[in-house]
Amino acid sequence: MQVALETSETITCIEHGQKLLSYIRSDTELVVEGSEKLLHCIPSNMLHRFQHLKQLKVHDCGSLVEIFESGGVDENEDEGWTRTPYNFDLQELHLYDLPKLMHIWKYHGEILSFMNLKKLKIQHCPSLKNVLSPSMARSLSQLQELSVYECELIEEIITRDEKPSEEPSKVKIIFPALQWLTLYRLPSLRCFCSSTYHFELPSCHDITITECPKMEACHGNRGTLELPFVSIKTNNFRAEERSK
Repeated sequence: MQVALETSETITCIEHGQKLLSYIRSDTELVVEGSEKLLHCIPSNMLHRFQHLKQLKVHDCGSLVEIFESGGVDENEDEGWTRTPYNFDLQELHLYDLPKLMHIWKYHGEILSFMNLKKLKIQHCPSLKNVLSPSMARSLSQLQELSVYECELIEEIITRDEKPSEEPSKVKIIFPALQWLTLYRLPSLRCFCSSTYHFELPSCHDITITECPKMEACHGNRGTLELPFVSIKTNNFRAEERSK
């Protein structure tokens, strides 16, 4: 299903179209493009409508700030309120030309799970400062490809947890299926993660880092990063490494 939005700030209008709702329940691909006013791609009150999606592509939305809306969740959490996690079937997520995008999912709680996600590609998102929260990263057990291109403000791939439940150095984040990691033209990127998490990428065999001049090392975080024997291709990158 392809949605071209020019004036709407949300896509909640879908709730009022029963025929469209039926179509959404059966369709597994959603393309959102061409909106200059859309702020959130998937509103928080409609997360359940899109759990079955296999592929989501979002591009050329000039005002979009967040893919999965997290507004209101923080307040409810402070009141001791809990929400049943949303387990998405999403396999591919493509984000292109989103000049104001700041978050895929802002909230750091374990509300969204993407255990089936295999491909995550991001390009030309100049306001994005990081890609994943720790909780989202821990859910990506099937992620095979992670590519980030030409995002001027990205400083780290995985951000630190704002409300850690345990000592960061004791946190282990594993990407068991990740094979390809590509970081291209990220002038502000300094590290994979600034926290002291322990990372493992047991299946990764191809890491390409190009034109990331501020990144000091591939593992660049203050924690640890375990890799199998892989070839790391670098260009304009201060230190070339090969894992042992």
